Amino acid sequence: MRWKTVVNSDDLIIIEKQLKGEKRKIEARLENNLWSVYETSIKKDNADLVREFSVNSKTDVLNLIEQLKKAPDSKGYVSRPIINVELRRIFKEEGVEKWFFNVAHLDNYVFVKYDEPVDVDIILHHKLQKYENQIVIQLEEKLGLREFAEEIYYNTYYYNSSKQTKKLVSDHMLGRIYMEFGFEDE
Repeated sequence: MRWKTVVNSDDLIIIEKQLKGEKRKIEARLENNLWSVYETSIKKDNADLVREFSVNSKTDVLNLIEQLKKAPDSKGYVSRPIINVELRRIFKEEGVEKWFFNVAHLDNYVFVKYDEPVDVDIILHHKLQKYENQIVIQLEEKLGLREFAEEIYYNTYYYNSSKQTKKLVSDHMLGRIYMEFGFEDE
């Protein structure tokens, strides 16, 4: 049987396929600027989650759905969400680095203090809280933190909004100070 599109909107895509004794369903939802993709197997009144993914854009969702449609039926396999952490170093000083990364158009930061133990402070948008473990794993891999110490302490801070302002300092003179220095021979 072929895949049938049930819903296709800007924030929700649902497709289904009837198999022998079960229905296979792929559902993609836009939640907090991230696409969550769920593949479920439905037998009678029982629905089992087969796989779960998270991707950043609708293009990635459509590519993933095509891959899932072509994949053989998998039973009992649950994969971790796909979160891609691309790092950009902001500064590096002796023993301290600050990194920037963006997930689903949400700004996040990492401060790494190389000492024994390594101390990692992660500033994460609150919408990414459920993906914290996947983000930490990728940070460890991409920064190579396991090479520096046997112990790593993580401190994760969540924020719900950020604000950037630029202020021009005007050329107003606040006051005049006159000073005289008397260096005359006396």
